Order: sequence, then structure tokens, then C-alpha cells
Amino acid sequence: MPARIEKYRPDIDGLRAIAIGSVMAFHTFPNFFKGGFVGVDIFFVISGFLISGIIIDAIDADRFSYFDFYKRRIRRIFPALIVVVAATLFFGWYVLLPDEFQRLGKHLAAAAGFATNFVLWREAGYFDAASDTKPFLHLWSLSIEEQFYILWPLVLGLVWKRKRGLLFTTLTIAALSFGYNVIVVRHHPVAAFYSPLSRFWELMIGGVLAYLVRHEAETLSKFATLRSALGLLAIAISVFLLNREATFPGCWALLPTVGAFLVISADGDGWINKYLLGNPLMVGVGLISYPLYLWHWPILVFAKIVKGRLLTPIDRVEVIVASVILAFLTYRLIERPLRRSFTWRVPQALAAATVALGVVGLAILNGDILSRLKNEHISQILAAGFDWEYPPAASENHSLGGVRYFKEPSQLDSYTLFIGDSNMEQYAARIDQLIRDEPAKSNGAIMLGNQEECDLVADVITGDGECVYAMGLIRNWLGEDSTRAVAITASWLTYEDLLFRLDNQLHFTEFLQSIAKTKSVYLILNIPDGDELAPASMFVGSRLGDITSKPISSIKFDFNGFEQRYARLDRVLEDVAAASGATVIDPVASLCPDKICPVVNAAGRPLYRDARHMTRSYAIKAATYIDVTLKPPSTGRQAGMP
Repeated sequence: MPARIEKYRPDIDGLRAIAIGSVMAFHTFPNFFKGGFVGVDIFFVISGFLISGIIIDAIDADRFSYFDFYKRRIRRIFPALIVVVAATLFFGWYVLLPDEFQRLGKHLAAAAGFATNFVLWREAGYFDAASDTKPFLHLWSLSIEEQFYILWPLVLGLVWKRKRGLLFTTLTIAALSFGYNVIVVRHHPVAAFYSPLSRFWELMIGGVLAYLVRHEAETLSKFATLRSALGLLAIAISVFLLNREATFPGCWALLPTVGAFLVISADGDGWINKYLLGNPLMVGVGLISYPLYLWHWPILVFAKIVKGRLLTPIDRVEVIVASVILAFLTYRLIERPLRRSFTWRVPQALAAATVALGVVGLAILNGDILSRLKNEHISQILAAGFDWEYPPAASENHSLGGVRYFKEPSQLDSYTLFIGDSNMEQYAARIDQLIRDEPAKSNGAIMLGNQEECDLVADVITGDGECVYAMGLIRNWLGEDSTRAVAITASWLTYEDLLFRLDNQLHFTEFLQSIAKTKSVYLILNIPDGDELAPASMFVGSRLGDITSKPISSIKFDFNGFEQRYARLDRVLEDVAAASGATVIDPVASLCPDKICPVVNAAGRPLYRDARHMTRSYAIKAATYIDVTLKPPSTGRQAGMP
């Protein structure tokens, strides 16, 4: 059967409308559309289908040109992107604080180089800024598509030139990418989410379909309406049943992607495709779906930042309306005219403008361009948020079976094993300092925190077996003579519900007791925490006007409130320690003499990087109470030993 050239299909724009509607519903009303993030996966399948079709048709007609292909991609992608990025940059300069604006510059540079997914991948972690403060966060998916646009034409060109099987090549790449995705998502979910290697299979599904509609059109004409109905059902299930807790992409991503495959495979002549997806309203939304995707997220982010609170339902509806209006104007006034302009100067100008924005981003990142809200004292306060060091510079970075841990030796053949979450990580700078100052008098340190794939602290408390490999490493270390002590700490309030259950208290006690038979065990309670400690709470004013720092004298820590929050929890932890033979270390005794907890130093710089963690410099100076955990048995008390 001769290959067929694909014409414009309104139903695909209708499917785009479903995809963008799902994404926007997830971002604005996440409690109702918990799986709406799968709209991005639908976009990937559509892009793979259309781009592969364009390339296949051009190569079949012996008129394919890499230069022409990339020129068309620039006309399609860059106009709306440049407008949205420039507007976001200007508004960010006006309302963002210095550190936020600097991060915006970093993300702008990444967006200009279509590397946002890699930057977000590196940033992801406990102390990464919340996603709803990153106006360019959503450009990760565009970066993956651009990476696909760069590589896929080269692969197809080689396949055609060497007369190799297109379908076989596409299926092979899809299978390898899907296999990588399934394996990696179990141990490194952040990598699986942002890596192009674990996402290309979704675009390849579209590529497979592009081949089939050109060579198996007769077969695809059967049961078209049924396939479309099943595809929409799969998409609906993924939107309403999946949530953030799902191991995604993984196998779950098959629901929206196979659903999109089935819908597109039904062609534009099936009843559902023709009358439901192809109706003017759906098509109209689909036509503006790209600028709508670009606009909605920065508008939502800035609305939250400017209002300084959770958005009301009315606020969220206003965000949607503003996004639709701006998307329509961008499509009619910018995107469509430039796409229809065939002068060679348009792609050149668009490419130059994108490079210029990238240069501006680097200048912002380097501090050459400052936020409107710049203020020396504010900058000093915000600097506390970056005063953090984990892992310590001198430590060895290890990864076994997907479990990440750090090891810093001393001159002694002995180690203290530190287990916990970010509350353990905040002590890394003090641990490193002590080992370097007294290498012949201190144990080395092994630091094992919560992992991407599981909550290690919860597993230690409950014994549920979620962190199989990490717990296996702990058991191995406990069996070694060189491990002389174990210290456990966490943001205990996070685990309050678990610790108040008697069965978990019993398991936690038995776990510590089994260690205390041969090693020193230390249970470290919480440091003072509270919103008044966070640098971000030390400002007054409006982002739309002026922001000034609060007088130092007005910043007080509510010790009584802190004590009340932790009273019952501390009693539980002390009972567990007493029953198991562990030694309790209470940081409050050292950090808050006479129940007065300092918030800033003499120069007015915050002592905490956020509401719950000390800065690196403060931890080095004040967290001397953990020094005992690094003392070898000859000089330190070995808990549980006679």
C-alpha cells in the first residue's frame, strides 16, 4: 500500500485541548484533578506523531532538509516562547526578591538552551525551592521535545540513507527508553521524570503511529470509534485516578500515552474524533494550547507570590481566564503571523532573540542585573537560605543499589553512623569540622538520609520494609566492628502520627535496643523550629510596592509554643530511649539558654536557613552537643554497655 501524506486533522487539536485542560486543571485545582499532569504525556505522543509524519513525508518525497526542518521548528516554537519568557522576566524583575530573581535568571539561561529538564533534575531535593515559586518550571517538557527534535531527524535520516527498517528502529528505541524508564523510576524517580532517556518512548509511540497510518491505513480503519472511546477512557482514568504518589512515569504512563495512541489512530473520520474532538470549541482551545501552556504557569506562580497566600477558587479561575486571553492574543498577533512568514530573516531574528535572553539569564545569575527589590540588608537575610552544606565537602559520595550515602573517614578505624532526614543533614558541617580539627580523636562519619524512593526514618520507626536496600546497608554496617556508634535524628513532628502508635514505639525501641547491646546509641531531639525563624518571614511590605526588613528587636522566637508542640512527642522519644538503652541529646539545652533562642546574630543575619534548619555557619558554632556522638569508646560513654 502506498504511503499516505497526513493532512490537517482537527481532532488532534481537540486532543490537544484535552491535554492542556488536564494540565491546567491539575495546576489550578490539584485536589480534584490529581492526575492532570498526564496531559504532558499526551502532548509527547502528539508531537512524536506529527513530527515523525512531517519527516517521513519529506524523506519519501525526496525533499527533506535539516535546515528547512529546524527553520520550521523555530517558527513554531520560538515566537510564543520569546514573548512569554520576556514578559515573565520583566514581571519577575519587578516582584521577585533578589535570590528568587537570581534563580529566575538561572532557569532563563537553561530555557534558552532547552536544558530546563537537566537543571531541575539537579535541583530536585529536600531543599530545592518549592515548585510553585519557579515561573519557568513547566519548560522542562518543552526542553525534552526540543531534544527530540534535534536527535530524531538525524536518526530517521540515517535509517533512510542505509535502507534500514524505520518501524524496527522506532520500536527498538521505544523499547529501550521504556525499559530504562521502568528500571530507573524505582530507584531514581526524579531522574526518570526529567531525563529524556526515560521520556523518548512516549514520543516514539507517536512515531510508530506515524508509520502505521502511512502503511497500514486499511487496518487502522477498523473499529475506529471503539479505539477512540477506549483511548479517551484510558486518559480519563489516568487524570482522575493517578496522583503525585504514583511511581511516574513508569508503567503508569502507559495509560495516557496508549490512550492518546488509540485516539489518534482512529483518524479524523470516526464519530468521536469528528464530532466530539473536532467540534469548533475543542479545536479552538487546541489551536491556542501551546501559548496557553506557556502562559498559565508563570501567571499562577506570580499570583501566589504577589498575594502571599494560598489562592482562593476565584483567584484560580481568574488565572485561567487571564491565561486564555493572553494565549489567544499571542496566537493571533504573534504566533500565527510569524509562522506564516516565510522570509529567512524571521528564524534568524527569533534565534538571535532566544540567544539574547539566554545571555540576560546568565547576567542575572552572575549578579550583573539585579531585582528591583534589591536591598543590602534583605540580601544579607536571604543569603542565610544558601548557607548550607550537605554533603560535607570532604566526604566520599557513594551510591549502592540506588541508595545514596556519604562517608568521611578520620585517622581512626572507627565510624559513627548517622541516620535521619534533613535534620541529620544540617549537622554535616559540624561533623566535618570536628573530624578535620581532631582527626585522631574522632570517629569517622557515615551519613545515610531519606532516599528518593523511600522514607528511611519512617521505615526505622515502623519496620514496614519500604527501604529494603537501605536497611540492608544499615544491618551490614551494624555488623562491622568499625561502626562504634549510631546517632538518629529527624524532624520528629513529621513522624508524630507514627510515633504515637504503640506498635511503632515497640518496634522502634527493639530496633535501638538491638544496636545498644554492642554500640553507643544516641537519639537527638528536635532543634527549635517555627516560622519566625525563617529568613522569608523577616520582611514587611508588598512586592508590588516596597519591601523592607523587620527591626531585629521585633523578631522573637515563641519558645512556649515550641515547647507545647513537642512536649508529648519528646516524652515518647525519651521513653523509647530509656527502654532501649539509648542516650538522649536535647539540642534545646545548648541552643536556648534560659529558654531564650536567638534568631539572628549580632550583625542581623538569620541563624536558620528556613523555619526548621540551622545555617551551616550556625551549626558549626552552636551544635557542639553532637560532638559526643563522634567520640570513640575510649573517651565517650558507650550506651547500653556495662
